[in-house]
Amino acid sequence: ARCRWMIYEAEPALGGKVTDWTRRCVRQADHIIVAANFNGAGRGEVPPTKNERYVNDSAPMYVECQLLLLHKDVAPEEGRKVDR
Repeated sequence: ARCRWMIYEAEPALGGKVTDWTRRCVRQADHIIVAANFNGAGRGEVPPTKNERYVNDSAPMYVECQLLLLHKDVAPEEGRKVDR
């Protein structure tokens, strides 16, 4: 194989439907990372998106799925060093 890693980026659901490209991404995946914006303001259950439900229902059992929470850049606590 020429490439060690192949990364597919799925599309947002269009018109409330999972796109053919997203279906292909899930079908080809060995590992799925679901990235979501998170601001920390909400509490409790957040309903899954159409794509998240599709991944949950359609990804093969051997595919590892992980959630990646993206936070906006927040000022660090005083005296705390942040590596960038």
